[in-house]
Amino acid sequence: MNFLESKIFLFVLLATSLSLARPGQAACMLTNSPMLTARQNHTATLLPNGNVLVISGRGDKSCSSPEIYIPGTASWMSVSNVSIGDYNHTATLLPNGKVLVVGKSGAGLYDPASGTWTNITSLPFELQTATLLPDGRVFFAGGKMTNYTGEFDPATKTWTTHKAMSCRRISSAAALLPNGRVLIIGGASKLFMGAASIYDALSSTEVYDPTTGQWAMTGEMKTGRCGLTATSLHNGRVLVVGGMTMREADDPEIAKFSPESRRNGLWKPTNRAELYDPATRQWRQTGAMSCGRFGHTATLLPDGKVLVAGGIQTPDHVCTAEIYDPKTETWSVTSPLHAARYDHTATLLPNGTVLIAGGCRIDGKSISNESGSLSSTEIYDLNEDCR
Repeated sequence: MNFLESKIFLFVLLATSLSLARPGQAACMLTNSPMLTARQNHTATLLPNGNVLVISGRGDKSCSSPEIYIPGTASWMSVSNVSIGDYNHTATLLPNGKVLVVGKSGAGLYDPASGTWTNITSLPFELQTATLLPDGRVFFAGGKMTNYTGEFDPATKTWTTHKAMSCRRISSAAALLPNGRVLIIGGASKLFMGAASIYDALSSTEVYDPTTGQWAMTGEMKTGRCGLTATSLHNGRVLVVGGMTMREADDPEIAKFSPESRRNGLWKPTNRAELYDPATRQWRQTGAMSCGRFGHTATLLPDGKVLVAGGIQTPDHVCTAEIYDPKTETWSVTSPLHAARYDHTATLLPNGTVLIAGGCRIDGKSISNESGSLSSTEIYDLNEDCR
């Protein structure tokens, strides 16, 4: 059982957070046509023609068949000839309009124009970050217990390995900085304690320079975390939201876990958010969300605000949706999701709405696994008012 698959054990008896968000703004979550296949841990990529390509994931049925969402008709259609069935993979839209998909079982290129799939050689990545560089190359870092890094060049269809990061990172985040460098943030690192092992939430961050191939450590976050989201804002700063963090050693919640499961009780979702300033290379805390969450999405909206949707805190405490305003550094609650979900996708569409698709169901009693995968989708529309 890997780190992400074992997260179901991390939620028991987690304390709920105090609400720090301001009351809502005019917007609406609208029900939408369901996907053809229920899935979670998938990817959703906006294509040049405005459609959305959904690939792989996991569910109670096979998720190996991709599908495409057509906003004009609010409909889905299946896609054939794609031979990858991973989850926790990455999908990156390239400048030539093709989509690069990389996962533990391989890699390939999907061409939306011709509907064809081409297998390519790959480096051994799983749970990695993928960042499109200004020159069209794609930079990969970390993943399942590795500090491995490399890049793919679409022009030559070749891979190049690079100098490793300072430590192994799983479930980290990456953001492209205005100067073309890549910021790698947090994650978890495995610590071995005799025959047992635990994961430690990392507060360290580092910057990769594609022009020199070199790494440089940068400021540390105030809160170590994994399973976080990182959003590049219009002002050049990077907003980090949520994720799983470590409890303090004297936290009374730890004592509620049996010795056999004590290491699972060390974790809790966080509601803390932080900002990274590339000019000062430092982090600072900003306004906190209404609840601690992970498995959420963070989407940069056309007006520069950030929509954070879904995610989970405990089986009986569902996180809904809220908006972060970089100008005031405050949060405001917004129209709630129709279906509580985590490990879903959120894609900004050309008309400014957001497509929220799939994920795993939260029923208020338990946290479902593959059997709880959702096919339902929703549209977040700033121009609608549900109030």
